[in-house]
Amino acid sequence: MKNFLKKIKFLMPFIAIYSKTKILFFSFLNLPPKVKFSLYNGEEVFFNTRDWATANFCKNNIKGDILNYEPEQTKIFQDIIREKKIKTFFDAGSQIGYYSIIAAKLGVVEVYAFDIDANFQSNSNNRGKYMKNKKRDKYYLRMF
Repeated sequence: MKNFLKKIKFLMPFIAIYSKTKILFFSFLNLPPKVKFSLYNGEEVFFNTRDWATANFCKNNIKGDILNYEPEQTKIFQDIIREKKIKTFFDAGSQIGYYSIIAAKLGVVEVYAFDIDANFQSNSNNRGKYMKNKKRDKYYLRMF
């Protein structure tokens, strides 16, 4: 049993690389380069499907080039943000920052996203830099 576990432990990085490569090939062959999601105010949010984390998230949640992830929960979330005038939002287990980006686009001043997976952390940090470059005064994506 110990030898088997040692072999598996040795193979884990290769299995992870294989899985990510397979998803990226799937992305290039089957997904549009960008998928979009429309907010209630008409603004559109775009997600690039050419990175591993986003492709993995989008592969089961798109129709054409439209992201259709948790439509009922997303509508309720947008309603709460709009009605309660939320100023600070914490997104625990943020993955690609789906709810974080929606919150920021709807006017939440401070957004904090947390994920323990390093792939999602770097993805969210890149999105945070992009949002700052789009003249958002405060858009925080702090990973812990």
